[in-house]
Amino acid sequence: MKNKKPFITIITPTYNRADLIWLAIESVINQKRDVAFDRELLIIDDWSKDNTKNIIEWYIKKHPKNIKYFWQRNSWIPGVARNVWLDNMNKNSDYTIFLDSDDELVSDCIHTCIKKWKELKNKDKYNQYLWLTYYCKTQHGKIVWSKKILNWKESLDLSYKTYLSGEIYWEWQSIIKSDLFLNNKDFRFEKDIVNEGVLWSKLRKLWYKLWKHFLLLNYIWRIYRIEYWSNQITKSINPERFKKNAIGNERIIDVIWSDLLKFWYKKSYAEYLFKAWINWILYRKKKDGLRYLKKSLKYHFSFKVFWLHILSIFSRNIVLFLYKTYI
Repeated sequence: MKNKKPFITIITPTYNRADLIWLAIESVINQKRDVAFDRELLIIDDWSKDNTKNIIEWYIKKHPKNIKYFWQRNSWIPGVARNVWLDNMNKNSDYTIFLDSDDELVSDCIHTCIKKWKELKNKDKYNQYLWLTYYCKTQHGKIVWSKKILNWKESLDLSYKTYLSGEIYWEWQSIIKSDLFLNNKDFRFEKDIVNEGVLWSKLRKLWYKLWKHFLLLNYIWRIYRIEYWSNQITKSINPERFKKNAIGNERIIDVIWSDLLKFWYKKSYAEYLFKAWINWILYRKKKDGLRYLKKSLKYHFSFKVFWLHILSIFSRNIVLFLYKTYI
C-alpha cells in the first residue's frame, strides 16, 4: 500500500488586494514538487471593492481542484474570515498554513516542511511537535523579527517557557498540524478583535499541558511585506483599532498571566500589561488603562513605560507618533 501523500491546507483572508494577491496565489501554485503532496488554497474575500474577485476567479478556472473561494460581507476581522475555512477545510488535511494575501511562500516552503516532518517521523519525534516555525524575510531580503540568531544550530527546540520568557521573538505564522483545528472547534480566532495572538497563546498553553514543543528552523520560508503592512496600518489607524488591540492584549494576559508569574517572567508580564495600557491611552480611556500601567511598573519598572506615561499626560499625539514609528 502506498504511503498517503501529505495534504496541505493554505488559508488566505483578503480584502482589496488586487495588486498583490496574485503573487500569493502564484507562490502556492508554483511550489517545488520534488516531494509529493496535495494542497488546497482556501481564499476568503472580506467584501473587496476592487478587482480582487476577478483575479481569484481567473486562477480558479486554471486550478479548479486546488483553489476554493468564499465571499462574505465585511467583518473587518481577518480571524473571522480564517474561521470560515477552518470550519470547512478538507477533513484529510495534515498541515495548515496561514498565508496573508500580501505575502508569498518561498518556492520550496512546502517541500522543506514535508521533508522536516518526515525526518521527525524517522527519528520517532513526530508526536513531540505540533508546530514547525521559520523565519521570514521582506521582499528586499531582510530577516524579520529575529532578535536573537546567535549562530545556533539548524533547528531550535522551543518550549512554552521559551515563548513566555520573550527571549526569542520569532515569526508566528508557521505550519501547524491540522488535527488541532479539525478535532477541536474551540481553537478558532476571536470574532471581535484583530489580535491573533490569543489563539496562539491558547495553543501554546495546550502544548505545555501535553508536553509538546514547537520547532524553530533556521530557514527563510515566507516573504513578508512589512513596509506595505506598516503603511496600511498607519493609514487606517483609528480609535476602534486601539480598543480592539487593548482587548486583545487583555485576553492574552487572561490566558497566560498565571504562567508568566509562576515561571517568574515578570518582565514579560509587564510588557503585556504595557501593551494593553498604551492602547487604552490611545483609545482615550485613561481610567481603563491606568490599572495596567500601575501593574506594569509594579512588576518591572521601565523608563520607556514611565516616560511614555509622562508624555501621555501632556500630548496624546506624541505617544501616537511613537506608537506608529517604534512600538
